[in-house]
Amino acid sequence: MHDLFVPLVDSLSTELTDVLKLESLIGLTDSMPIIMAQRGRRFHAKVAPEIATKNGYCSTKKLHYYDVKLHAIASQQSGALPVLASLCLTDAGMHDRKSFEQIIPFSAI
Repeated sequence: MHDLFVPLVDSLSTELTDVLKLESLIGLTDSMPIIMAQRGRRFHAKVAPEIATKNGYCSTKKLHYYDVKLHAIASQQSGALPVLASLCLTDAGMHDRKSFEQIIPFSAI
């Protein structure tokens, strides 16, 4: 994650935790690809070269692409939507478990 986002996400998650008084420490995790270029254009893409991969593959869509992956951790609440605790962008080639192991220490959960 870019150095600028770490204090911003920490500040937001701390404020949300204080305001909403989270009832649960059960963490929910999810990730999704952010496709920045696909097919032949993926080899010439120049956005976020320090974290993006040119060899991303989505098996459900049978699509090769250039991308990063957005990971989110949220806190479960009964009768309400989960509260976002942390966000992170990683190389799409990084396994979800490895990504979450790196960002869990920085989350509010």
